[in-house]
Amino acid sequence: MVDSTLKDPTSFECAAITLVRAAFERPRELSPADLDPLREIVGDGAIDYALVLTMFHFINRIADLLDVKQEVVPSRLRAFEFVRLAFVRMVGKVMQSMDLKTRAFAATFDETFERIQPLLPAETDPDAFAPIKSRPKIIEQLQIMLQAQQDTSLDKTTLDQVSVWVEAALPANLDEAQGIHRRPENPVEAFVFVGTRYPQRTTLEMIDSLRGQGYNDVMILDLAIAIADANQWSRLHRLLGLPAYLLVNDSGANVGGSPTESGHTSVETHDESWLRRDNPAGTQYPPSSASNL
Repeated sequence: MVDSTLKDPTSFECAAITLVRAAFERPRELSPADLDPLREIVGDGAIDYALVLTMFHFINRIADLLDVKQEVVPSRLRAFEFVRLAFVRMVGKVMQSMDLKTRAFAATFDETFERIQPLLPAETDPDAFAPIKSRPKIIEQLQIMLQAQQDTSLDKTTLDQVSVWVEAALPANLDEAQGIHRRPENPVEAFVFVGTRYPQRTTLEMIDSLRGQGYNDVMILDLAIAIADANQWSRLHRLLGLPAYLLVNDSGANVGGSPTESGHTSVETHDESWLRRDNPAGTQYPPSSASNL
């Protein structure tokens, strides 16, 4: 579909392809208008597709940032096409036996809001969720993200900084999503930058650099989750017209640092205007922070 090799695509497929491309090529510029063509075809079902699309931005980043192999077949056997084909057919048979039907979401809007309310800023108005009132499952997804922030091994200021760096690195056009750009010198910021623009370019050397900053395996995992969550949310809130502050706190951070004595990673905080509720759209990535290819 995305490669434009599908013959006679339906109007739904065309709308879906356009949305997938926009979320990859220009996520910074996304808005509810990008979801309108799909909404005209499937109604509020477009909200479900937005959730699925952004979930893949989470899943793919976790896989790329942590070097999760796509192939289960050992590399030395992949050269034999019949081995790969046999494995694909075997997986296909297993998938066919699975019940992959979409489950009905039983909880009501009021019930899901009540569950998430303790994790939200005290002054959060339920009307902030008005665009997704017909799909309270989105609130549950946000709750999962907020809970991950509670359970992480990373310091709160580091989580805020990850959100700042993700938003700053978020592509506004195809060149920013695919081109060759200078990476930040700071290993943590570089991990966030690459993980946002082109996570498939993550290298083992970058992981080693994080360990050189004092990050252990659990902290690297939590950092990858924070990057993936921020990338999913940056697209989801734009497409659905939700306030960015529902996931991101009003305070930002400036300089990446090493783990503190408590085992958490700490960074210096400073104000970031993009985090303010009256300016959720974001700022351009600071040129001065990028130096190394």
